[in-house]
Amino acid sequence: MAGPARPGKLVAAMASEMQAMLNEHEEKKGEGWKEDGHAELYRRLCEEVGELGELLMGATDANIAGQDNEFSCDVVRECTDVANFAMFIADVVLRARSHARKGLDGL
Repeated sequence: MAGPARPGKLVAAMASEMQAMLNEHEEKKGEGWKEDGHAELYRRLCEEVGELGELLMGATDANIAGQDNEFSCDVVRECTDVANFAMFIADVVLRARSHARKGLDGL
């Protein structure tokens, strides 16, 4: 019986899921999220958290025990959406901070 993933392996696995989803969306829509502000990205993050919550609140014991492969794939996909939107918000903040620092360096 496999135990919980070690944090390093879990981070790597999640990063792989996040990148795959970003690649999939980039092919369809580009990187439009880079044009959105933090408030819009937060709104979208909340939507994704809501979708994850609906999925989990409707789960059965069999779903949670991993007996339903479709369910587990759906959970991972929703978690990946949540993680990507959280990352987008962090990126907006970090880019703004970097831009502000560059402006101060010019003084």
